[in-house]
Amino acid sequence: MSVANKSVELQLQVRHQTEELQDFMRELDGWEKDIKKKDDELRRQSGQAPALDPVGNRGVDSPAPPSMIPPPDPSLLDPTP
Repeated sequence: MSVANKSVELQLQVRHQTEELQDFMRELDGWEKDIKKKDDELRRQSGQAPALDPVGNRGVDSPAPPSMIPPPDPSLLDPTP
């Protein structure tokens, strides 16, 4: 098998796997929406309030605002006794 044939075969394989992944992600998104809908219905039936989205966008990677960072301990900064 020539290099050109292998290259074309590899491209077709990658394209096929990409299509399979996209189909899977679409199905997963649909499943997630169905589950959320069923969950909301069950919560309404049981009298619980529906879950709300978190406020803000503070993730683990975001640094704390300067007002939340405590000032350094002066005894740790001054090396003299």
